[in-house]
Amino acid sequence: MSQHETNETPFPVGNPARLPAVRTAARMPAFMGYRLVPLLLLVMVAGACGKEVGDSCVIATDCSPNGDRICDTLSKEGYCTVRGCDYTTCPDEAVCVQFFTGSFANRSCDPVCDSVYDPASPICQAPVAPNVQSSLDELCAISSDPDDPQVAGKCVPRSSEVRYCMRKCNSDGDCRDGYECRDVAQMKTDGGEPALAPGQAIDPQGQVVDPNQTQKDADGLPEPKVVASHVQKFCAVAPATP
Repeated sequence: MSQHETNETPFPVGNPARLPAVRTAARMPAFMGYRLVPLLLLVMVAGACGKEVGDSCVIATDCSPNGDRICDTLSKEGYCTVRGCDYTTCPDEAVCVQFFTGSFANRSCDPVCDSVYDPASPICQAPVAPNVQSSLDELCAISSDPDDPQVAGKCVPRSSEVRYCMRKCNSDGDCRDGYECRDVAQMKTDGGEPALAPGQAIDPQGQVVDPNQTQKDADGLPEPKVVASHVQKFCAVAPATP
């Protein structure tokens, strides 16, 4: 070893051959990212689903972000619904209900036979009295008359009809506070009745019948065929108690 040589490691000159290994961002564990993804997906799914018919709301987008439902703000705490429905177009949790706006003191009618009077029919023969059938611009809505228990319906203008999807129910417990599970008796006094398939009607016993088809009663006489033993109830605002 010469006098100029030492045991010290010479100081590196210039750039090193390669940089020390550093973990890239792509390889770093994204702790927060993994936790946020499921949360974001949950929020997106919840927002896309909206609410069901009958749920509370403030504005229409509370019910659906797609603009296919409205918020009835006149009902207590809002009511998610669809306007202009038909008997097959409401969501599974709802039934299409006819309401008639205004107050009518019209003549009585027979909801079962009002639109199908036929002299040859064993059920709906032409009435003797002309004032028990609606005119062409009227419908026969189920109704009750405390002065005449035999009255089953009242003639109402077709132009007064509006339809909404209403939440199905079996009892008041299925509805929100302040709402009633409206049965046939309450439909007659408080309003509203399910929109039925063409040719079907609600009889005085609260059954859905088809007067165009017949069956035999207990005495062997023809009667309208029963399509359903009861009318679907729905959640509607309970009338204010005095």
